[in-house]
Amino acid sequence: MFSKLEPQRSKSLVIFYFLVTYIFAAFLWWTFFHVKNIREQYNLKLEKAELQFEKYKLNPDIVQENSITKDKAIIDYNAKLNMIIGEALVFFIILFFGTYKIHAGLRRDAQISMQQRNFLLSITHELKSPIAGIKLSLQTLYNRQLDRTPQLRLLGNSIKDTERLQNLVENILLAAKLETEQNNMFVNEEVNLSNLIEDTVQKFSANFNLADRITANISSDLYVHGDGIALVSMITNLLENAIKYSAANSPIQVSLQHTEHNTAQIKVADQGMGIPDAEKKKIFTKFYRIGSEDTRKTKGTGLGLFIIKQLVELHNGTIVVSDNEPQGTIFAIDLPCDYYPEPQTDVTAMPKQASLEV
Repeated sequence: MFSKLEPQRSKSLVIFYFLVTYIFAAFLWWTFFHVKNIREQYNLKLEKAELQFEKYKLNPDIVQENSITKDKAIIDYNAKLNMIIGEALVFFIILFFGTYKIHAGLRRDAQISMQQRNFLLSITHELKSPIAGIKLSLQTLYNRQLDRTPQLRLLGNSIKDTERLQNLVENILLAAKLETEQNNMFVNEEVNLSNLIEDTVQKFSANFNLADRITANISSDLYVHGDGIALVSMITNLLENAIKYSAANSPIQVSLQHTEHNTAQIKVADQGMGIPDAEKKKIFTKFYRIGSEDTRKTKGTGLGLFIIKQLVELHNGTIVVSDNEPQGTIFAIDLPCDYYPEPQTDVTAMPKQASLEV
């Protein structure tokens, strides 16, 4: 991590670790010096007591006083030694804890700095392509007299690039709102999740010409409480993530099923490159993307999965990432499910057998 930091930060880290090493060395020397000093004082007292004993060993009072002096010397030595050891332990614990916290703070600061750098690089790439496409289309329309068909094609490409820019801006604004406003920004209404996912998948497939790649298995009439716009953003980001990290012609499966735990389970499965186990817990972090921004070929800002997880939690749901077979990734979202009452049967009509995929 630190090897990738800028020179100024690396220099600061070298100075910090030098100071920590110096403090530890000074602390060890201080402990050794005090223990040695106490030991020397103790030995001097013992020598003095021995000399007095040899000089006055025939005097019982002096012998008794000498014995008391030796006992006091031992007690005083042990008391001072325990005091030094106790102070040393407390100082060591405080120093170690402070060093650990500073080290963790520096690592966190380095990670944030790296994420911000990656975000700036990725946002630059994400903005450059659609802007260049729109500019080229407008310049072509402005400088050339084209027939209606090529005009419509260029205008269609410009509209798609505009929608791409709009989605990018909306994701950035949504990520900012999720960190500040949380629940206050959403409405709580009963949403037909089956219809919502079906419409979202159809629009997404039509906008990006992916009808031949995306297949859907949607159970009907599954309702949840939540914000319809937020749920659409959740599904769209899941689909964009699956397309982004999959091969050009690999299939994407979308499903919505009711589970035995009374949840509506949304699954988006791809057959892309997959996600290593070590990265699965990190991918929902804001701005986090696997690999280096300098060598990464896939587009993105590192906001999609962060937004998905935040929206899932705001809807009291859970999200799980698992490996697909033979390759790829499966994102499974479980949301608390509510059913509308079954429609009353029209007595004037022939009875119909209701069906529900489980």
